[in-house]
Amino acid sequence: MLTEENAVDRKVQAENTLEATLGKVIEIKKAITSLYDPVRVAKDVVDIIEKEHALGRSVLINVSCRRKSQAFGALYGAFARSDMVKKVV
Repeated sequence: MLTEENAVDRKVQAENTLEATLGKVIEIKKAITSLYDPVRVAKDVVDIIEKEHALGRSVLINVSCRRKSQAFGALYGAFARSDMVKKVV
């Protein structure tokens, strides 16, 4: 899950809800990245994809960010490693 330093309370609450519900059936890890720098986000996403792929895990990207710059960065990172990504939704 991509997040940023000093996220607004509403986002933190949503993250906590996801961890409390989905965290019971899947492992959820937070990755700190930029909210407004799509290049940094893309680099961070590429790093995450490469690590997960190296562990033999399927990589699915769900882009549902509240900021377009963060969403674009996540998409760019997924496209840069499209051979390692099973699906983008």
